[in-house]
Amino acid sequence: MRRWSREPGRAARAMVPVVLLAALVSVSILGSGCGPSDPQQVVRKFLTAIEENNWYGYLASILPEQVRAVTSEEMNLRREAFKEHQEEFEDVKLEVKPDKEDKDVATVIIVGGAVSRMNPQTGEMETRSMEEFPEEQRTMMTRKYKGRWYVDIALAAPPEQPEEVEKVEMEEIEVEERPE
Repeated sequence: MRRWSREPGRAARAMVPVVLLAALVSVSILGSGCGPSDPQQVVRKFLTAIEENNWYGYLASILPEQVRAVTSEEMNLRREAFKEHQEEFEDVKLEVKPDKEDKDVATVIIVGGAVSRMNPQTGEMETRSMEEFPEEQRTMMTRKYKGRWYVDIALAAPPEQPEEVEKVEMEEIEVEERPE
């Protein structure tokens, strides 16, 4: 007959290592987060989402405040345009430039590789070296938010600015008085 099963507290003491192990695993998962841990990784996920035509992966790579700024109508239009867009990236090389003043901001520049895009007129994929594009088009801002890195691009259309009204000088008009 086994006496250990009737001994008070023995089962609880046996569970302590299991509970500690589970706690360590969950703390390590929560601490590292589920998202990209550096600017380079988020840009790679962003490009992969574009390449795989993964709308939700694309949105998950973008800074949440930028996604929330989009109206549902704009979001539907962007989703349709995204589905029609086709790109493939090869041998992409990235350079990360951390912001000197804010540790949660970094610029990522695509410094090498190639992109193939569908030409809508010919219906064929055309490949260009990334170096052929101006640096502004190969540069992405990234930002850390709640422990996770995101690409910081504006999805929403910029608010409409009132057009500047041209000042027109009015000529004096002579008004004749009517006799009453």
